[in-house]
Amino acid sequence: MTACWNEDDNVIERATQWKEDILCSLQRINAELEETERRPNPLGMDLFQKFRRYATLTERRRNLALQIDVLEEAFPPGHRLVTGPNNVVMLKEGVIAVKRVRGGKEEYHWVGTFKFNSFSADGGGGAEKGGRNASNKIE
Repeated sequence: MTACWNEDDNVIERATQWKEDILCSLQRINAELEETERRPNPLGMDLFQKFRRYATLTERRRNLALQIDVLEEAFPPGHRLVTGPNNVVMLKEGVIAVKRVRGGKEEYHWVGTFKFNSFSADGGGGAEKGGRNASNKIE
C-alpha cells in the first residue's frame, strides 16, 4: 500500500508552499503569545480579555499544528519520495497488504514491506521486498 502523485500536477510543490505558509503563521502566533505573556496588564485591559486572547491564539496554534500533521501525512517530504515511470512520484517505502472481505467487512492484513531504490528505463529491478524477517531483492 502506497500513495502516488503525478509529478506534472505540481501537487507536492503546492503542498510544500502551503506548509511553509502554515509555519509562518505558527511563528507569528508564537511571537504574539510571547508578547501577550510579557506585556503587563494595562489599566484598560481586563485580565479576562488577556486570557481570552491567549486562549484564542492557543486554539489557532493547535489547529495549524493539526493541519501540518495532515499535510505531512498526505504529502511526505521529498526525501521519502522517488520518481517512477511516466512522472509518477511515489513513496520509497510501503507496506504490502492483502485485502479480504469477511462478512461484508473489508480487512487488511500486513504481509510485508517494500522499498523502491530507483527505477531503470528498461523497467527492471530497483525494488526490494521483505517479509517480517526477510530482506530479498526483486529481480
